[in-house]
Amino acid sequence: MRSIDWAASPVGPVETWPQSLRSVVNLLLHSKFPMFVLWGPARVFLYNDAYAPILGSRHPDAMGRAFFEVWPEVRSEIEPIIDKAFAGEGTYFEDMPVVLERDGYPELTYFTFAYSPVHGENGAVAGAFCTCSETTTKVLVERRQTFLLELEGRLRLLSDPLDIIATAEEALGRHLEVSRVGYGDVDEAARFFTTPRNWTDGTVAHSAGTHDLAAFGDEILDAMRRGETLVVGDVRADTRCNTPERLVAFDFIEVAAVVTVSLIKNGRLTAAMYVHNKLPRWWTRSEIKLIEDVAERTWSAVERARSDTARRAAEAQVARVLENITEGFVLLDRNFRVLQINEAGLRLERRPASEIVGRTHWEAWRNSESSEVGRLYKKAMAERVPVSLEHGYTYPDGRTVWVEMRAYPSGDELAVFYRDVTERKMAEERLRESEERLRTLADNLPNGMVYQAVRDPDATVRFTYVSQAVERLHGLSVEQVLADPAALDRQVLEEFRPHLHKLREDADEDKNYISIELPMRLPSGEIRWFHRSAAPRRLPNGQVVWDGVELDITEMKRAEEALRESEDHYRHTVELNPQVPWTATPDGLLDHVARRWFELTGTSGLGSTWGEAIHPEDLQPSIDAWTRSFTTGVPYDIEHRVRLRNGEYRWMRSQAFPRRDAHGRIVKWYGTTENIHERKLAGEHQQLLINELNHRVKNTLATVQSIASQTLRNAQSVSEGREAIEQRLIALSRAHDVLTKENWEGASLREIIAQALEPYRSYGEGRIRLDGSDIRLSPRMALALSMAFHELATNAVKYGALSNDTGRILIEWSIRADRTPSRLLLRWEESGGPPVQPPTRRGFGSRLIERSLAHDLGGAVKIDFAPSGILCSVDARLGDEDLFG
Repeated sequence: MRSIDWAASPVGPVETWPQSLRSVVNLLLHSKFPMFVLWGPARVFLYNDAYAPILGSRHPDAMGRAFFEVWPEVRSEIEPIIDKAFAGEGTYFEDMPVVLERDGYPELTYFTFAYSPVHGENGAVAGAFCTCSETTTKVLVERRQTFLLELEGRLRLLSDPLDIIATAEEALGRHLEVSRVGYGDVDEAARFFTTPRNWTDGTVAHSAGTHDLAAFGDEILDAMRRGETLVVGDVRADTRCNTPERLVAFDFIEVAAVVTVSLIKNGRLTAAMYVHNKLPRWWTRSEIKLIEDVAERTWSAVERARSDTARRAAEAQVARVLENITEGFVLLDRNFRVLQINEAGLRLERRPASEIVGRTHWEAWRNSESSEVGRLYKKAMAERVPVSLEHGYTYPDGRTVWVEMRAYPSGDELAVFYRDVTERKMAEERLRESEERLRTLADNLPNGMVYQAVRDPDATVRFTYVSQAVERLHGLSVEQVLADPAALDRQVLEEFRPHLHKLREDADEDKNYISIELPMRLPSGEIRWFHRSAAPRRLPNGQVVWDGVELDITEMKRAEEALRESEDHYRHTVELNPQVPWTATPDGLLDHVARRWFELTGTSGLGSTWGEAIHPEDLQPSIDAWTRSFTTGVPYDIEHRVRLRNGEYRWMRSQAFPRRDAHGRIVKWYGTTENIHERKLAGEHQQLLINELNHRVKNTLATVQSIASQTLRNAQSVSEGREAIEQRLIALSRAHDVLTKENWEGASLREIIAQALEPYRSYGEGRIRLDGSDIRLSPRMALALSMAFHELATNAVKYGALSNDTGRILIEWSIRADRTPSRLLLRWEESGGPPVQPPTRRGFGSRLIERSLAHDLGGAVKIDFAPSGILCSVDARLGDEDLFG
C-alpha cells in the first residue's frame, strides 16, 4: 500500500486523507479477516493482506485501482449493493454465488460479506467498507455431501447393477450440468472399457459399448492404469490429447473436456467413471472430488448389488438342490438345534416339520442311537471334521430301518445328510450269503474248479481267485496258484502251450468267450485231460476279468476214443455187407451211409440229402416214420421206393434200431436198407389176391347174412332176430377195418415235449420253461408235434436262444374250450439269443412245420422271425380222440 503513488490517484496523497479513511485503513490493515474499502466517487479499491488470496493473480495490481476495473465480471451483481452502501444503507449477504476469473478462467465462488457506509469529515458518505469471507469450499463441501447422501440413499434402494449405474450417471450429470456421464468395467488386460449404458443431456449421442482405451494415447492409458484421475479442460489445448490421431478419437465421441476417474481394485484397473462436456470447461477441484466420490460410491453399490445377486442366486440354488435331492437334509446350530429340514427328510420321517424344527437332535429323535450319533455330532463340531455312520433306527411310527448319516461342519452350523439304506443292507447280506454259497459250491465241485483271472499289462495271467478243488484236480494248493499263476500252465503238455497262449491273446483283443481242451501232467506223472472255459466281465474301473471253470474230462476223452475205435471197426465191417448199412445221431441226422448207397442212387444220403432218391409219394411217410422213431425210440421199419442211377425206382426196406447207454439214453441209431423189389412185387400181387379174397369174404358174409336172416325163424319174431344178427355183423366189419390200420397208442403232450427236448437239456437248467396243463393227444397229432419240436430245438441250438449262454425258451399251451371242436393253442417263444434275421428262403424245417404240421393238425401254424427271437404259434383242432390229462 505504501508503494502506491497515492498523489496520482483520485484519493490524493496519504497526508490529505480524511480521518475516517485513515481509521478504516488502519483497521483493515491490522485485521486478519479479509476487508477492503472503496473510497470516493471513483471507488478506489484498498484491501488488506487477508483479502489478497481472494484476488488471486490480480494481486498486487488491484491496489488503488477502481473496483470494477479489478472485478469487471461482477459489476452487474455487486454494483447495486455498493450503490446502496454509498447511499448510506448497509447490506449483508451469506454464501452469495459469484463467478470470478481470478486465475484466467471463470470460477463459481461463494462469499459471505457485509457492506457498510463510511462517512467523511462533512458527514456525507464518502466510501464503503466491506468485510467478506469466501465460503466456496464450505458451500461446495456441504452441497457435495448432500448430493452424495441423497445419491447413496437412492442407490441403496436398487438391486440391479444396471439401474445403479444409470441412476448415478444421471444424478451426476444433472448436478454438474455436463454433456455425458458413463460408468463401466475394464477387462483384465486394462485396455478395453465396457459401459452398458450412459446418460447424456441430449446435446451428444450415447456412447455405450466397448471402447479401446489405447485409442486415446499411451500417456492417458498409462495414467489410468496407475489410478490417476484424468482431467482435461480442453482436448485441443492439452498436449496429452491434441495429436491428430487422438483428436479423431475425442471428436468421434463429441468431447472437448473430460474427467475420468480410474478405480484400482485388487491391484489392477477394474472400472472407471467418465464425465464429458461438449465444450471446453475448467474443472474445479470440488467438481473433480465429487466425480471421484461418485465413482467410488457407484463401484461399491454395483459390487454390492452383484454380490447380493450372486448370493441370492447361490441361496436359491442351494434351496433348489436341497429340495430336489433324494436324501434327507437337516441343518443344526451349534447347540444341535434343528434349523431346517428338507422335503426329502420329511418324506423319510413321515411327520410334520413342526415336530422337528426348533428342537434339539435328542428331542426330535428320541429313539435314535443318540449316544453314538450325538458323540459324532460333537466330534464334528469340536474337531471341524466330517463324520459318518450307518446305524439302525426306529421311527416314531414303528418302522425299523438302517440309516446312513453324513455330517459336515460349516461355521457355527452342522449340515447332516441321511438316507434309508435298508434295501442296500439287505442286498449286501443277500450278496454275502450268495457269495458264500457260491464259494461252497465251487470248492466242492466233484470234477471241476472255478477260477477268476486277469491279464496284466505285461501279458502275464494272474489268478485272483481259485477254488479249493485245485488241490484235488492238480495237486497244487490255492496259495501256490495265487502266488505262481504259471504253475498251472507248466502242467500243460508242451506241444499244447502255443495254442493256449494264442487263444488268450485273441480273446484279450476281442474280449470273446474262450474254450479249450488241454492234456496236463500232474505232479504224480499222470496225464489227464481238462476242459477250460472262461468269459470276460468288465469291472466299473474298466479292468476286464475272466470268470472260468475247468473240468476234468479224462474219462469222457477215453470213452470218445473207445467209441471212435468201435465206430471205425463197425464201418470196416459194414462196408462188406451186401445191404446198405447206415448210422444216425440220436436226433435223427444221418452221419454215415455205406458207399453202396452212392453206387445205387448216385447220392451221398447224408444230412438232409437222404430224401433226394426217395419217390415223392413215399417221402413224407418215410419222414414221418423216421421222425416217430428217433423221437419215441421205437425201431424204424418202412418200405419205400428209391430211384436208382438209371432213373428206375426199386422198392427198398429201411430198418433202424437204437443203441442206448447204461442210463437208457439213445446214443446211436444203426440201420440198413435192402432191395426188396422182387419181394414187394410178389407181396403186392399177394395183397391184390387178399383184397379180392376180402371182397369175396364180405360178399360171402352178405350171403351168410341173407341166409341167416332167412333161417333165423325160431326167434320170437322175425324182426327181432334179424336186427340182432345185423348189428353183430356190422360191428365185426368195423373191427376188421380198425385192425387193418396202424394200431398206435395216444401220448401226453408234456411227455412229447420232454422227449423232443431231452438232448438239449445240457445247454442250461432253467433255460427252457414249460407252461400248461397236460393233454393226451392222438397218434397223428403227437407225431406231427414231435417233428415240429425237433426242428425248432435244432434251430435254437444252431442259431437261436440255445446258441449262447443267456437265451431262454418258453413253451406254453392252453385249450380253448369255447370252440367246437376244442382247439389247442401252443406257443414257442425264444428270447435272449443273438439277433434274428429273417431267412432269405424257407428251408426244409420251416416248410415241414408250416405246411405238414398244419396239414396233420388240421389248423394254422405260423413262424415269426422277430429280431428278439423266433416265435412259432400253433392253432390246432382237437378231435374226440384227444383226451385231457
